[in-house]
Amino acid sequence: MFTCMKAHLIYIGILSLLLFSCSPSAEEEQLTFGFIDKTGALVIDGGYKISGSFSQGLSWAIDNNQLRGYIDKSGEFVIPAQFEIAGYFHEGMAWVVKLGKRGYIDMDGKLIIDPIYDYVEDFHEGLARVLINGKKWGYINKMGEYAIQPRYDACGDFYNGYATVKENGLAGVIDKSGLYVIEPTYDELGSFTDSLAYVKVDGKFGYINLKNEFIIEPTYDFASDFHDGRAMVQLGTKFGYVGITGNVEVSIKYDKAGIYHDGVARVKTGTKTEYIDRDGVSLFDFIYESGSDFYDGLAWVYQDEKFGYVDKTGKLIIKLRYIEAEDFHEGYARVRYKKSDLAELNTTN
Repeated sequence: MFTCMKAHLIYIGILSLLLFSCSPSAEEEQLTFGFIDKTGALVIDGGYKISGSFSQGLSWAIDNNQLRGYIDKSGEFVIPAQFEIAGYFHEGMAWVVKLGKRGYIDMDGKLIIDPIYDYVEDFHEGLARVLINGKKWGYINKMGEYAIQPRYDACGDFYNGYATVKENGLAGVIDKSGLYVIEPTYDELGSFTDSLAYVKVDGKFGYINLKNEFIIEPTYDFASDFHDGRAMVQLGTKFGYVGITGNVEVSIKYDKAGIYHDGVARVKTGTKTEYIDRDGVSLFDFIYESGSDFYDGLAWVYQDEKFGYVDKTGKLIIKLRYIEAEDFHEGYARVRYKKSDLAELNTTN
């Protein structure tokens, strides 16, 4: 959990350097972002240099002054561009950056929580984790009050009323009052996204319940959180999936494996990529160079320097014609294309 957080931050930093520290080439000047719907129709030709995905009906976008605001699904700015950085809306709130510090706005763009934090995350179950003075993490409520004072070296989001935190190098689980329900005794501990969370003991991974009882003994070399009732596990060099009862539901035979989204996981054996259902049944023959996980029933695929989208039968629903493509959220996907291709993109798929 915490390694992923660190990698995410590094990625954002590198991406920011690439976007803003380099002068765009003539070719890049001819590229723009817009949004398509699930039929492939270009529904927002915003001409944005960059934008986000839709969450709660809004997406951040950057104006010509390199400031971020929020557009609605008509493509119009409904919250004026005024922020240095802006996040996604969750539970009616989004984090924003002003003068290098982070705070939160509501869906009308009103600043609800002053930007005083070094780093923040989205609200989950009414609480958001925040870092202040570069030292300790805590949790605030939607009024900006500390629900749990900063004391943690690292912490995760709340799921089903519980969050994983780390103090003095060891991980445990707290409730929303900040009380430990599982004392910090583990080197690694996942999130209770389902009724179980992974732990690492003596170099091996297993799964515990909220009573700190092992439901799946620590026998695996790696393990993930549960998603869609399945968790990815590694044994030796192979990957498969277990259910919450501890049974191996999908054979441990793959060279690479991802987590489940929309009831589908992406796996790889040698050079062969497959999409499998929760029982491990392959859904279709994958014929592309690469592809994404499924969101909103579609996954992007890449072939010959173009992106398109397939459904869960493998049918190409949206043609391979974009320079870049992202996942569908709330029925829309952000794509990047050449301005000169706009007339073609406005035709039917």
